[in-house]
Amino acid sequence: MNLSVIDLGIISFKEAVQRQIRVHREILQGDSSHTLILCEHLHTITLGRQANTTNILDYKFIKDNNIDFLVGVNRGGDVTYHGPGQLMGYLIFDLRNLGRDLGWFLKRIEGLIIDTIAAFNIQGNIKSGFRGVWVNERKIASIGIAVDRWVSLHGFGLNVNTDLRFFDIIKPCGLDIRMTSLNECLGGPMNMELIKRELIEQTAESFELIGSKEYLCI
Repeated sequence: MNLSVIDLGIISFKEAVQRQIRVHREILQGDSSHTLILCEHLHTITLGRQANTTNILDYKFIKDNNIDFLVGVNRGGDVTYHGPGQLMGYLIFDLRNLGRDLGWFLKRIEGLIIDTIAAFNIQGNIKSGFRGVWVNERKIASIGIAVDRWVSLHGFGLNVNTDLRFFDIIKPCGLDIRMTSLNECLGGPMNMELIKRELIEQTAESFELIGSKEYLCI
């Protein structure tokens, strides 16, 4: 099976969702393969299907700074922040060809993130009862997916050079936790292109896919 990769650069959350929907339709019609969409977003707060608005801590800051605020996003999870320096990985995968096992799929996503940051000497881990990837007691990546007719949407956000102060205006994922980033862990800004390349390779390896060497920048 093949892996297609699309790099959208910095793009609004809404535009990225529209691109996901287009690829999702193509996969259902048999016109596309498993697809990994990479991008960064403008400052955005999103609330997933299980979100509780009490986990928004500073509405005034959101309004004063013109941060996009999106309620009812069709993904699992609670509230989270997206912004520049955070690498989004949207997996539009045909789970009809991958066993139709959501638990397995989510574990594979966590595993590929752990393997990606391990390449930069950061030891990630998972926590029982919680989704995502952690470094000690701080969360470095959040995961939230949707599935429509056994083709997945959405995916994960990996904090690379993210300004972590923006997480202070919410309870990330509805939890009283601190977030971290590769930048914070390693004490300096990271080359996003290197992270993307490693992530592509780990995605292909985790799902035993081919075709990860070349990817499309749009």
